[in-house]
Order: sequence, then structure tokens, then C-alpha cells
Amino acid sequence: MTVAALYDVHGNLPALEAVLAEVGDADTIVVGGDVAAGPWPAETIDRLRGLGDRVLWVRGNADRELAERDRQGMAPPELLAWMRERLSQEQLAFLGRLSLTQRVAIEGLGDVLFCHATPRSDEEVLTAISPADRWLAAAAGSSERVVVCGHTHVQFDRTVDAVRVVNAGSVGMPYEQEPGAYWVRLGPGVEHRRTEYDVEKTARDIAAVGWPEEWPVATPEEATQFFERLYVAERVPVGVVGKPHGLAGAFVVDDASEDSSRFELGRKLLVGRGEAEIVESKRAGRRPVIRLDRSVERGTALEVPRASLPPAEEDEYYVFQLVGLDVEEDGGRPLGRVADVAPGVANDVLELDSGLSLPMVEDCVREVDLDARRILVAPGYADPG
Repeated sequence: MTVAALYDVHGNLPALEAVLAEVGDADTIVVGGDVAAGPWPAETIDRLRGLGDRVLWVRGNADRELAERDRQGMAPPELLAWMRERLSQEQLAFLGRLSLTQRVAIEGLGDVLFCHATPRSDEEVLTAISPADRWLAAAAGSSERVVVCGHTHVQFDRTVDAVRVVNAGSVGMPYEQEPGAYWVRLGPGVEHRRTEYDVEKTARDIAAVGWPEEWPVATPEEATQFFERLYVAERVPVGVVGKPHGLAGAFVVDDASEDSSRFELGRKLLVGRGEAEIVESKRAGRRPVIRLDRSVERGTALEVPRASLPPAEEDEYYVFQLVGLDVEEDGGRPLGRVADVAPGVANDVLELDSGLSLPMVEDCVREVDLDARRILVAPGYADPG
């Protein structure tokens, strides 16, 4: 049994046609999600469905978002509307019926699990550099020792605690060093493939059909860092598991959020591999002491979903909103990017990846533009002395 895994086609029909010409005698084609969300959505679906039972389908987040009209997805509403206009009701219903995962027994690899993002989610963000505990949590409950995924459009092959994770890359919208259509062939080994096609002509054709947005391009490093920042942005730290307090499993919360309600009895926190509930809550001096419904190691981050945070007051910002913003001196001089926001004696301090530290005070910070992802500062604060 040999399998060609084609992921993230994104309605790029010319790229798909080039790959299908190279698939050859593969016994099975696994379409790994996000198949239609692109310039030729209907034609792409029809082309693959025309291959019959040879194709196994996996649902991607973009497939689900197209099918679910009553939910806001990751894609802009106007882009979803453009694609839906080009898909029939039957095609949309077909996308809505796709499975989260597929399992195939492949000679030389054993049972292989195919998913779009992770075995438990079609939109969870995990990359080649994501911590092992996040991968293990995502694959918990799956017995397969090989997992094939996509979603981030970057090929990689890594092993996490005996689980081999293979990202097939993207056929239609790859974030790679060289242009082409990226996919993977499995059986008896794992072979990452790149298929050449006329990328420049396809770009012109995409514009000609009226695609509403610029077709994205990125290097593997840029894409990986972007997706890691995206993951971080969805989870906001509110503390760290500190030293034990007593013998029943309670602990002091280090670096605790100023919002004490985060540590009230019954509240839930994101803790590494999942969610944990606070079953005991008190204070030791000025610091919260809590016990969770499961054991956690010292040093583990305690987090909450970004969506659970109340809006910041005017001219106030959460740290996660500032981290990653470009900092520019009035006049256009780039100073670096915010790496952290550290508490100071009199005010918070912006710590930049260039090594600079700037006071978060009105005289220094002239503008914070979250939409443009830029902070404008007054001249002089970045100069020695």
C-alpha cells in the first residue's frame, strides 16, 4: 500500500493537476483538508471527487468554515462569501460531512493517522518547533505511531516521544524556500516531494479570476514563527506554578496576574496539556495559593484563553498585545521588536529584541497602533546617555 498525501490544495487547480500527474500508481490519495478555499474551489473539488474511492478525505478548518455559514471563521467574511458563490449547495454540504481523521495501514509504517491540524482539532496550531508537551497532548488517545498533518503549509518530519509527526506541506499555498507544489508519499518510507509547475502563470490566472486577496508567500522560518506567535496570542499567561504549599498538592502562584479573580475556587486554567479546575484557593501573604484537580509540575505556565479577557481600558494594553510589535522612532528609524514588557520601579519597560529598553511612559511612547502592529517613540530614548 502506497499513499499520496495532498494537503492544503486551497483551490489551486494548476498545482493540483501537476501533482496528480506525478502521483502515479499510489494506491490511495489522502486529501488532507483545506482543499477548496482558493481561486478554483468548485473545479478542485470536482477534480478530486472524479477519482472515486481512491481518495480519502480529511476535513480542514477552511472546509468547515465554508460549510458553516452561521459561524465566524479564521478567513475574512468577504473572502468566504466569494468562495461560497462559486460552490454549489451540494459541494458545501459535502465539505461539511468530511471526517476529522482517516486511518490507513501502510507497509513499512504500520497504522498511520491522517489529520489536518492535530488528531483532536482541525485548527490547532502546532509546528516543527512547538514544545513536545503540546504535541503529546494533541495526540493523546491516538494509538498510531505515525501522524500526518498539514495546516501550517511547511513540510517537516519530527519524532516526539516515539510518535513520528510528518507535515505534508501544501500543494497550493506552500511556505517553502522554492516555488512548487509540496506533498508527501508514504510507503514503505516517507518521502517529501516538490512538484514544479508554472507558478508565475498561475499567479496571473489567480488575479484574472478575481481572487479578492494577494496570494500569500512566506519562507518556512517566517511561517513557523508566525504560527507560533498565533498560538501564543490565543493563550495568555496569568501565572506560573511555584513552590509547594502544604502536603495536599497546593502551590504558590508565581508571577501571578493582578486580577485575583483568575484564581478563585472553581475557575479553570489552561495548563500544558489541557484544562484544570481550581479546587482550593487561598492566599499566603500577598500571593495566591491554589490546588488544581490534577497534579502539575513546578514551573508550568498557567494560562487563560485570550477570548476570556475583558477589553483593556483606553490607553492600556495587555502584554500579549505589545509583544511582537515593531518599534520605530519618530522620523522612521527602526529600533527593534518588542520581546517582553517588564515591570519597573515607576513604570513598565518595553524590552526589544535589539537589546534596547524603553520606558512605557507618555513622553517616550507617542503612539501604539495595534492594527499596524507598530509603536512610535520619541527621539532620544534609544540613544546612550
